[in-house]
Amino acid sequence: VYYRRRMGGAAMTILTSYHNSTFDHTRREKIVAKVCKKLKKYPEEVGLVFTGLSGMLVGIPVAAKTKRPFAIVRKPHDSKHASFVVEGYKFKSFIIIDDFSESGGTIERILAEMKTERGGKCKGIIMYDGNSCGSGRKSYNKIPIYNL
Repeated sequence: VYYRRRMGGAAMTILTSYHNSTFDHTRREKIVAKVCKKLKKYPEEVGLVFTGLSGMLVGIPVAAKTKRPFAIVRKPHDSKHASFVVEGYKFKSFIIIDDFSESGGTIERILAEMKTERGGKCKGIIMYDGNSCGSGRKSYNKIPIYNL
């Protein structure tokens, strides 16, 4: 068990370290505020793309606060009721929001699925909880990375 906490009358147990920041309401709100601030440099029509539970816990509130369109890229082997992997809006350009990336595999998968199903150009990657691609890199295939 990585983390235990009580909220109100309920006990919460988190088994993975990366959910620690998104399950905690106070920490998540701080992350959302930082991501929203970083997005101010991009026009509102630039969409948001994210994946997984932690991505949705941050991405959906950010989309709501910034009034941006968004798409969710399903993880491989997710139980689904559709034949598509990307669900949400279609846009010409987008920003990926992710917690961290050790190898770049998640970023590669998101870029590949967006290219296959939606098109659009990735304008940036926002990492809100750790190193980008395991090394603190500033870009990924010429796409800027912002570590918050």
